[in-house]
Amino acid sequence: MRTVSPSAQLGCNYLLCIPPQNGVLEQLPAAGTGAEQPGCVREVMLTGAAGQEFHGGVKSGLFLAGYVVDGDTEEDVAANLERVAGWFSDNTRWRPADSSGGTA
Repeated sequence: MRTVSPSAQLGCNYLLCIPPQNGVLEQLPAAGTGAEQPGCVREVMLTGAAGQEFHGGVKSGLFLAGYVVDGDTEEDVAANLERVAGWFSDNTRWRPADSSGGTA
């Protein structure tokens, strides 16, 4: 997780919450996997780990990953939100669940 200095908070910041999919999480984007995090990400909150089984975002507050994303303007932030969402999707792996049980 990155720490944010007050000078880095100039501009616009928005939170991107990504719900889990249905299935078993096999991989999250991680350092050293070639999945370098976009530079517009200021904070990260991950609530799951590889090996956990999920049943989608069954509650409005359930999220797998949260990213504070910044930009100089609201338009920049909107583009960065799309970029981070795509990056997360491209670097996360899921497989179908083997059973009806699960942890989330």
